[in-house]
Amino acid sequence: MISSKNLFRYSLLMVLAACQNGPQSEEPSISQKTGIAKDSVPEQKELALIIEKPFPNVAVPAKRQAFKAETGATLKFESGTRIIIPANAIQDSNGQLIQGEVEIRLREYKDPIDYFIAGINMAYDSAGTQYSLESAGMCEVRAFQNGKELFLTEGGSMTIELVSTAEGNNYNLYVYDTVSQDWTYLKDKLVLIKPDLGTSSLNKPEPFNNPDNRPIEPPKPKKPTPGNDIIEVVIPESQLLEELKVFKNAKFEVVDLDTAYKPEYAQVEWDWVQLINSPFDGKYFLKFSRFKEERSFLVRPVFTGEDFNEAMQVYEDIQAQKEKARQEWRRKQERAAKIAEKRSKLMRSFRIQNFGVYNCDRILNAPFIRVEPIMINAANSGDTLESGSFVMMQSNSMINYNGFGPVPLPKDQPFFVFSLDENHFYYLKSTGVKELKFQGAKADMILKQYSGGFPESYAEVRQLLEI
Repeated sequence: MISSKNLFRYSLLMVLAACQNGPQSEEPSISQKTGIAKDSVPEQKELALIIEKPFPNVAVPAKRQAFKAETGATLKFESGTRIIIPANAIQDSNGQLIQGEVEIRLREYKDPIDYFIAGINMAYDSAGTQYSLESAGMCEVRAFQNGKELFLTEGGSMTIELVSTAEGNNYNLYVYDTVSQDWTYLKDKLVLIKPDLGTSSLNKPEPFNNPDNRPIEPPKPKKPTPGNDIIEVVIPESQLLEELKVFKNAKFEVVDLDTAYKPEYAQVEWDWVQLINSPFDGKYFLKFSRFKEERSFLVRPVFTGEDFNEAMQVYEDIQAQKEKARQEWRRKQERAAKIAEKRSKLMRSFRIQNFGVYNCDRILNAPFIRVEPIMINAANSGDTLESGSFVMMQSNSMINYNGFGPVPLPKDQPFFVFSLDENHFYYLKSTGVKELKFQGAKADMILKQYSGGFPESYAEVRQLLEI
């Protein structure tokens, strides 16, 4: 075991213990970026969204509605989606408040065929590892006046109640980050609602409130995993995340998913350390910085010795209080929950402070098998296609493939295969892993060449794929 101590500025002490590494767990499905569907989003005060689409003349249709900027409005779209805009919430690129008629343009991406048409990449980068996203609803919202792009006022916001395509409460909200060219996870921004048609968006089931008004539940204390690296860092209580303030002497274990950690980082005198939330339950990002250098590790809090026993006692006391309050809440909500199950529109509500693309997602966690696809042009058996996209309608997800190494494909889901070259679109209608013929990890996939070169309309793509 290697142990070292470094004194940080700002009274931060880090002790890293580098133990013998245990067996590495297999990474989740990795979605690899490709030139076929490349995102490109400039800053907020330029053209809001310019995404490189696979078909130059095809776009997911936008629905348009107008309202008076000085009064605000609740816009109801044919799909059931609603956009609630407060008064005086729109400004131009110079920060001047807008008055008069404003046009809202809403694109709802209802399935991965839409994601492909729009050129949207369904990959999420977390601590240097890419994961595929499974969507429960995605939309793009923009505003215009006289053909010019508009923006939400600084500090302002509006609410979107987006018709969703999937049950479940374990979805998160992501927004496209114009700086990093990647999806950004927005913590605790998504609310699942099933409103009665024609009623206010405020008519929602009463939420459960913790008896001690604690906004975030503390994670259950855990002991370290033998063989994993432990980071011990003293952080002032004022800088701790709320859910960890109830515990004392927490340490942080580098989880198996993290591949960025190296024991030699213990020898660096860092200037600053910060603990931030991650989209993984019970796990956090521990970030260290020095000058322009920055390192981030995916960790979970752990406790050793008597610290573990004390932490468990604190946790159990909190759980007992919550369970007592929860029983009362369940009695009140049981009838409302049964009624909600029968409501015709499943929706997810969230607030936005910038126009752009928002995605109700979770990390795709389906069983998969790694396949080395050999994509063959059916019109010329000697012509193989270098890259492509695998579209899963069942899980509402898409994996892009850049032609290098294996690609993780779902074992039990059908999928489409799409590919492009400079002159043609190629496609394989719904197939599955069980239908492929393997030679080792390699499998041939015969793609048809679209006779017209590229589709020229949204309806043409849908008709071609019989969707």
